[in-house]
This record gives sequence, C-alpha cells and structure tokens, in this order.
Amino acid sequence: LSDNCIVTIPKTLGRIFTLKCLDLSGNRISKLPNELSNLKNLQTFNISNNKFADDYVPPCAVDLDLWCDIIGKPVTWDQLIEEELHKRENNEGSADQDDF
Repeated sequence: LSDNCIVTIPKTLGRIFTLKCLDLSGNRISKLPNELSNLKNLQTFNISNNKFADDYVPPCAVDLDLWCDIIGKPVTWDQLIEEELHKRENNEGSADQDDF
C-alpha cells in the first residue's frame, strides 16, 4: 500500500488479524484508526513519509508492540512513547518557568 496517495485508512483494516507486515509509507495519511491495535500479529509497520504532525503518536501505538519505521529508521513503539513523554515533560517544565 506504499506510495499510493492514500489519505485515510479504513477502520476495517484492523480486522485483518493475520496481517504481519503493513507498509503505508509514502502516502498522505495524517492519523490512524485505533482499530489498528487489533493487529496483534503485526511485526513490521512502516508509516514513514506521510503527513503526520511532528508530535503525533498514533493512539494505537500503546497497544502495538512492534517495529515501526516513522522517521526513516526502525524504532519501537516504546521508544516513540518515551520520546513523546519526554517532550511533554520538557514542555510542562518550560511552562512552569514562564510563570515566574
């Protein structure tokens, strides 16, 4: 499904329970349906080169433990979530400092 100018992913994709590899790279996707968390057999998930916001973490990321290529190199969802939490902690700290 890579490089097809896809804008949205149907929720029904989350019903293909035997899916092991999903390459959605090179499209125009800006968000993913939560139903993708049903893909428990998914081992490879590539969503690089899409239209996600810089700080976007897919809601289904918490439920999927797999390798993901978002920024051109393989990372785990745990790494992405940890990075997002770190960003949020830094932003909260900056906001606190601005109050003084």
